[in-house]
Amino acid sequence: IFYIIARGFRRAGTGLENLVGQYPACNPPEGESFSNQTIRIGDVWYRNCVRIIISSTGLYIAVSVPFPGIPGGIALIPWNTITIEGEEQSFWKTFTRIRISGDEHLSITLPEEIFRLFPKF
Repeated sequence: IFYIIARGFRRAGTGLENLVGQYPACNPPEGESFSNQTIRIGDVWYRNCVRIIISSTGLYIAVSVPFPGIPGGIALIPWNTITIEGEEQSFWKTFTRIRISGDEHLSITLPEEIFRLFPKF
C-alpha cells in the first residue's frame, strides 16, 4: 500500500521537481528563516516539513519529506519571477498563492504571515 501512495505522491510531486529544476539552490542564504512550515507546490501540500528563508536574493524553499523513496528539494526563487495571485483558506489559516514566471502551471501557496515579509514589488 505504501508503494502505491508513494508512487501517486511522486507523480503529483512534479511541481516540486520543476521548481528545483528551474531554481536549484545549495547553501541556504542569509535572511529571516521559518522552519516546519506548511506550503503547497502545484497540487501537493507539504505539511510541517518546509524551511523558508526570506533573503535579499529571493525566496528560499527547502522541502524535507520524511518518507523514504519520496524526494524533497531545495530552490531559491528570484523575487523578479514571483507574481501574487491571491489568498485562500486551508487548514484554518490564510495562505497566499504566488505564481512563478516561466511555468504557467507552477504555483506556490504559503502562509500569509510569511508573505507579509516579502519585499514590496
